[in-house]
Amino acid sequence: MKLLVVRKSLALGILMAGLLVASLGAPSPAYAQKKAPPKPHVVQKFRIQIRHPRPVLHHVPSSEAAHRLAHHLNRQGWITHIKRDHKGHVVVAKMPRWRNQSIAHNRGAAAGVAHLLRSQGFEVRIIPFH
Repeated sequence: MKLLVVRKSLALGILMAGLLVASLGAPSPAYAQKKAPPKPHVVQKFRIQIRHPRPVLHHVPSSEAAHRLAHHLNRQGWITHIKRDHKGHVVVAKMPRWRNQSIAHNRGAAAGVAHLLRSQGFEVRIIPFH
């Protein structure tokens, strides 16, 4: 009988000690901080724009070749003028305004494309958008 009483009192003591430790370690509900709700995942894209404000001269031998080259450059967004030279014809091409060249889905890919375009002589800017 004494053994049963000792076991029950020991179990009750361990239970009370656990509750006391738990109540001391946990903050009271009045001071508990609420977690912020999770933010929605926003996909951010990057627009890569180029321009080439300095004129580029293309020397071509004939008028027909000059018109074909001017037409091809106009379709790519260049402004062209055809001039007559002592060697033949010259197509003067400029791209003074920013043109959308590409869209990338992360900053690293946008930086890689921008590096490639800068190596080709273009001015490049990267614009983030949603």
